[in-house]
Amino acid sequence: MKLKKIHQISFLFFVLFLISFPLSVSFSQTFFVLSFLTCFLYFFQKKRKDKLFLQKGYFPPVFWAALSIYLGVLISTIYNWILGSKTITSYWNSQSELHDIWMVLAIPLGIFHSKLIKQERTLKRVILISFLLCLLVGMISVFTPYRLGRWISLGLEYPEGERLQHFAGSIFGRFTYLPIGLMNTHLTYGGIYGMLLFSVFLSNFIPFFQKIGSLHSVWKKLIYSFLTLFLTLASVSILVWNQSRSIWISIFFLISLFIFCKIVRSISKNNILSIFLSAKKSRILFTFFSSAIFILVSFTLIQGFWDKNWLLQRSVRELTQTRSTENQRYFIYRNSFEILKENWILGIGNGQFTKEQNKVIHNTLLTKPWLLYELTITPKSHAHNDFLQFWLAGGLISALAWLYFWILIFHKNLDLLFKNKINLGMGVTVLFVAGIFQCYMLDDEVALPFYALIGLLFRNKIAAPTLHSFRKIIAFILVLGISLLSLGIYLYRNQVKPEDILIQKQNSYTVDNTLIFDLQGCLTHTYSNNLSIRRQPFWINVDWKPRSKIDTAPNLIKVKITILDRDSFDQDKEYKAHQSTILETLILALSTDTKGIEIPNNTAIESKAFPGNVRFRDFKIEINKNELRGQEPSFFVNQNCSKGNL
Repeated sequence: MKLKKIHQISFLFFVLFLISFPLSVSFSQTFFVLSFLTCFLYFFQKKRKDKLFLQKGYFPPVFWAALSIYLGVLISTIYNWILGSKTITSYWNSQSELHDIWMVLAIPLGIFHSKLIKQERTLKRVILISFLLCLLVGMISVFTPYRLGRWISLGLEYPEGERLQHFAGSIFGRFTYLPIGLMNTHLTYGGIYGMLLFSVFLSNFIPFFQKIGSLHSVWKKLIYSFLTLFLTLASVSILVWNQSRSIWISIFFLISLFIFCKIVRSISKNNILSIFLSAKKSRILFTFFSSAIFILVSFTLIQGFWDKNWLLQRSVRELTQTRSTENQRYFIYRNSFEILKENWILGIGNGQFTKEQNKVIHNTLLTKPWLLYELTITPKSHAHNDFLQFWLAGGLISALAWLYFWILIFHKNLDLLFKNKINLGMGVTVLFVAGIFQCYMLDDEVALPFYALIGLLFRNKIAAPTLHSFRKIIAFILVLGISLLSLGIYLYRNQVKPEDILIQKQNSYTVDNTLIFDLQGCLTHTYSNNLSIRRQPFWINVDWKPRSKIDTAPNLIKVKITILDRDSFDQDKEYKAHQSTILETLILALSTDTKGIEIPNNTAIESKAFPGNVRFRDFKIEINKNELRGQEPSFFVNQNCSKGNL
């Protein structure tokens, strides 16, 4: 077969890979492997020494840096295996950091297929098609309660018991769900969508905006303007609906960096006013502002969307919270730092994060059993920070390789921006800031296109920078500063004591003439080496202000206590609302000298696993204000809902 024909076949498979990765991980990986094999065949047949694969710049430093991240994990694994008591097979499991090492080969493959200008133009259209497909399936999944990928794989059927979509509020009476496209989770979809969105924004949207002003036909201007506004609205809407806050922050950061580079470039040319005064840039700014106003008006017209969308409210609210009892990030990072303290040089090896987390959790529960719920629902599969994850798995080798890897990427991006050039692979930088909050590089659905886009980014060599290169310094400060700052912030937040992070809620309010106390979050089970029914009764503390004097007869106050049973569940495995039912209603006559109320744990059922039969016990206490006679009672529970913190 002719070399040209083999080259074309390999390029065709590469195009199919880029188009299919937002739709199917199986098909995309198959097309990638076929493209790589035919590419290998091409170079195998091309025997001239001056055309060897390794001498053509297909393996730039960024490739070796990416490979070194995984090699650090391999070295750590071998070290821990030789000195430890575990078998080598125990290091290979579903949480393996090394199972994506082969995907690094997408970097040279991407470089090879984007070298020619003709192919680069084709790839520009392909990336746009890939984004539009990703946007389309995302829009469809907003209105489907089923997980589309799973639904299709099951033959367009969805058996009872299959995990449904995450509800995301209603619009005009129609339920909406988090967009996940054909992916497994909304975070995977968010990572792919974010990379494509930023790449398309730079390589397609901006030229598209510029073209509007050069059109002479009024109708064409109207059509192009409508398409621009529609795509902008659709793109931003899906970005917001997806609720991947890490992607929100990352895209905001990159747009700010993009504007910063433009300003610095203009200052260097003593022409900063041209940013605002040139006709071309004025058209772009006008389009952006028009799109922003259009989006604002559109969202304003959606009555009640914010009020009914509790997921969106939580997403925005938790951006400013120091810690959250919903996503358990506090415990994820605290436990991770406990592991890092003992293994910061050589790491823990491949696929050991969950096991090490469980060890830390076990030791914590022995002294603080009231943290059972919070620590049990804490995700244990990864550190929710790419830098921290690879540092834990591969020690300093992986950590330093990871930093160098991202310095090279940012240096390349800054080099392009300062030269006013656009590249199809610039969207990969989305995963840097986003990787501070999630482990996107561990997700094989995201990792393979990520490395392929890096190949597109490095299709041309950059000039070797001087030691004091301005761009190199900025890249170094950005990567090292943001990475270490993120870990520093997590360490600072971990100054809060674990016992202060509780799911228990204690509220008081008045309805008509009734004083009501809601006490929530007492668990039917406890932990002492294993999960078991708590034997000690629940204890509700009572505090009277002012207390009755010794020479005054205590008052008897009638109190109504409603005992409620509520679901306790692992929110990463089961998505359902906490369902609450009334177990019993008690009418008690409390003396103003009473210091507490004892309630037996009679209805709990033995459970060997969480959630199982582990339940919440909530208490609703009601008092008629007319019976208080000047007393001011307050009801509260201790950390273990017991008399003291036993």
